[in-house]
Amino acid sequence: QKRRTVINLGKFDEERHLQWLKDHPNKRPKPVESRKHVSHFYSDGEVCDVTQKPRHIEVKLKCKKADSPSTVSLYLLEPKTCEYVLGVESPLVCDILPHADPHTGLMPPGILDSIETKGSPTEELTE
Repeated sequence: QKRRTVINLGKFDEERHLQWLKDHPNKRPKPVESRKHVSHFYSDGEVCDVTQKPRHIEVKLKCKKADSPSTVSLYLLEPKTCEYVLGVESPLVCDILPHADPHTGLMPPGILDSIETKGSPTEELTE
C-alpha cells in the first residue's frame, strides 16, 4: 500500500486576504483594461518544520489564450521556504477576470453560473 502525504498550504479568509493586499500593494488588481491576472491569498496552512510558521499560498489566476478554450495549465512555485505560488492559467480565466472586484480581486458570488461557456448549447430543444 502506497503512503500519501497531504500538506495543507492554506485556507481562504477574506480578512487575511485584504490585509495581505494592504501589505503587498503590488498584488492588488490592475485596472480592467490592463488586467491580465488576479491573486487570492490563502493563509494558516500547516506549520512549516523549517520556519515554524504556518504555510501560505498565493493563487494567481491568469488569462492565457490557448488553442482549446478549456485548456488549464497549473504550476506551483516555492519562492521562499514554505511560501507558495499556485499559477492557474487558462482562457477560462479571461471570461471572469473583468468581473473581479477592482479593490480585492475577488469574484462576485455566482459569476461562474452566469457566464455561458463558449460553444456549448444554452438550451436543449425537445419535441
